[in-house]
Amino acid sequence: MKPLPASRFPAVVFILAILLVLAACGGPRPAALPEDLARAHENFSRATMHYKKGCFRQALEGYQAAHELFSAADDQRGVGLALESMANVYHELEDTESALLLYDEALDVFSAAGFEKERIYVLANKAAALVSIGKLEQAAKVLDRAKILARRNGFMPVLAQRVGGLLLLHRKQFKEAETVLEKALRQAVGPQADQWAPTAFTLARVMEASGRQERALVLYRRALERDRRQGAYDQVAEDLAALGYLYAGSKTPCKGIDFFKRAAKIEALLGRSAKAADLAERLEDLARTCGTDSTAADFFISKWAGGQSLINICR
Repeated sequence: MKPLPASRFPAVVFILAILLVLAACGGPRPAALPEDLARAHENFSRATMHYKKGCFRQALEGYQAAHELFSAADDQRGVGLALESMANVYHELEDTESALLLYDEALDVFSAAGFEKERIYVLANKAAALVSIGKLEQAAKVLDRAKILARRNGFMPVLAQRVGGLLLLHRKQFKEAETVLEKALRQAVGPQADQWAPTAFTLARVMEASGRQERALVLYRRALERDRRQGAYDQVAEDLAALGYLYAGSKTPCKGIDFFKRAAKIEALLGRSAKAADLAERLEDLARTCGTDSTAADFFISKWAGGQSLINICR
């Protein structure tokens, strides 16, 4: 399995959340935003919806536009959030060099007093990016900074705990990773409920790596259920692919066919032709071994990956 992405959903939507809370509480209405600042929020919100679905190119454009508008308005919190969100996208696109550059730029913006929580999230995401390229010692140091800051402020986000579990997984410290991730899973509620599915997915990887396939299957399936409900197409595809690979290496490998098929279709509809092709190849190999015809699925996967779908889910 590939390394888990830094963040399944942006953990940095404080601006939008604050506006929504103020609007919902029935208290004094916030002052109207200047036109360009309002446009910045709109672009950020739209980009976040694209990111959630896995439409990363569109998300990047939206965050770039928001960054420009926040910069013009000298809204430093907005600038930092846009930079971090762009970094998250670059990490998903496996351009880790660009991601790390932008995480550092976001940390510079958030170096002022009053941005402690924002710094914690950026540090945790940066640590995850470093883990993904095998720089485990650097990742540990960055994550330690996040945890020290979190303890000082009485707030330890689930994201930081999940990245800690991911680091332990890469170090093959499976028991320690399990302990950390089980605790994180229990705390992924309320405002941090969006971290439940990625935490469960990471814990499933720990179970799989330590030979507990049945427990891994349960967790992958539960992550899949959550991701479906949230409309997170990218993560649904990742969950399905994980189930496919797990079954393919089990005593009942032919059960993996359906999961590879479903994952490949989603990747094709997201326009990610390389991922769709990899999964389609795995599907064909397994179908051939199991005596199953995958021609129909191959047709749709190839057609959609080539841009011939009737709908554009990333519009």
